[in-house]
Amino acid sequence: MTKNELRQHIRAQETSSCVLRDMPPAPGSTIMAYWPLKDEVDTRPFIGQCAEQGVHVVLPVVEGDDLKLRLYRSEESMRTGMYNIQEPQGDNYTHLEQISRIYVPGMAFARDGRRLGRGKGYYDRFLARLQAHFSEHNLPMPELVGVCAPERLLQDIPTESHDMRVHRVIQGVLCCLVAVILLGSCQQNNRPADNPAFAQVMDTTGADDPYIYEGDSTAPEREHIRREQHNWRLRHEVHRTVRAPYINKERGIISEHDHLFKSAAAQTGWDWRLIAAQCYQESGFDPMARSGAGARGLMQIMPSTAQHLGLSMADIHRPGPNVNAAAKYIRELSGLFRDIRDHEERIHFVLAAYNGGYNHIRDAMALASKYGASPQHWRDVSRFVLGLQQPRYYRDPVVRHGYMIGSETANYVTSIIQRARQYGAQLQMVALPAGWKAFALSDATQEADEAPTASRPSRPANRFTRGNSAVLRPEELQNQP
Repeated sequence: MTKNELRQHIRAQETSSCVLRDMPPAPGSTIMAYWPLKDEVDTRPFIGQCAEQGVHVVLPVVEGDDLKLRLYRSEESMRTGMYNIQEPQGDNYTHLEQISRIYVPGMAFARDGRRLGRGKGYYDRFLARLQAHFSEHNLPMPELVGVCAPERLLQDIPTESHDMRVHRVIQGVLCCLVAVILLGSCQQNNRPADNPAFAQVMDTTGADDPYIYEGDSTAPEREHIRREQHNWRLRHEVHRTVRAPYINKERGIISEHDHLFKSAAAQTGWDWRLIAAQCYQESGFDPMARSGAGARGLMQIMPSTAQHLGLSMADIHRPGPNVNAAAKYIRELSGLFRDIRDHEERIHFVLAAYNGGYNHIRDAMALASKYGASPQHWRDVSRFVLGLQQPRYYRDPVVRHGYMIGSETANYVTSIIQRARQYGAQLQMVALPAGWKAFALSDATQEADEAPTASRPSRPANRFTRGNSAVLRPEELQNQP
């Protein structure tokens, strides 16, 4: 079947009403989205959510035969343009290197990222131009995310040499399901005002998976990735009753457990309000909180970690022993990161290891060293924490523990630091890098680019490596078949 025949076949079929659900990137980053046509997945709620959270959203505008970009400000500022599509007003957006993620519409997608457009070539020309721009500046392309209705995710799509694949494809969520979710949310929000807490079950299974990699890989690698994603879902199925983030803001009373956080601060050397912020992130101040992965209590301690710290399962839900065990773990991790000389920088590494695991953070530090970034600064290392979601980084020979869901860990650290500052802790504000892949490797060390010699033998491949594990520069990757 040719592309035109497939388009005619799709146009003859009804399309379900869907909306886009995805994880917004960090505040301050920039994404490109699209304003939907009638038969496309509705992006408007997602665009509004991103704008409310401080994410900059740019939208395409048709000018002649090309797409230009303009910054989205509000739905009220949109005006009807060519093809009866709503477009933002104002000057064209030219800071293309700031874009970290692009949501690409299409008539259909294949699971491997192949896309069927509408036949006019607007996105094909735009993405080719964007690729040339990023290649010229020695930057990797932003993450390309294809968006389609469930019935338009096909097994096969005919392609041509100029077609560009997206990195991942997400399916829209049926509007009837969204209505059920919103109804449940309204019922929770309508609880009596004098009730300071409400029961919450966070279930992000499925639609919010952060980075589904289904590319060419070995069976052990696929199993490792699926296990990590399965554990991610379990960790986010947290049964907890969330307390208010403050009891009395004017008097500086955060929770009924403040005395425990102050005691933990004496053990760790941290500001007690930082530990309070971490506790709120973990459990919402609910000592009975539990996750599907098995984490328990105020600080969401896993049974294996509890055993290591000498915390019995009989005491794991008791606030005092739970926070005390967490303090021991923080102090232990701080010792493991004693090579991070700056105290405030070390806090970020410890928080990251608490969430994502010490070994993964060391892998990211090794990548930072290899590519000329600073393994002593979280702003640099966090870029490679995010990078460990991509095959060309978790297959790197310096990486020993493979794939991790780095977005969870990077956002975990940022959320806690931001809340701690709101609580009054004297900590430096640390923002995430602008998106999943918005970090340049142009500063890579000469050693990383040179071939091995007798004096500098090649590093062994790790167990996640498949075939030729060379880590290529962005322009080399873009030239791959």
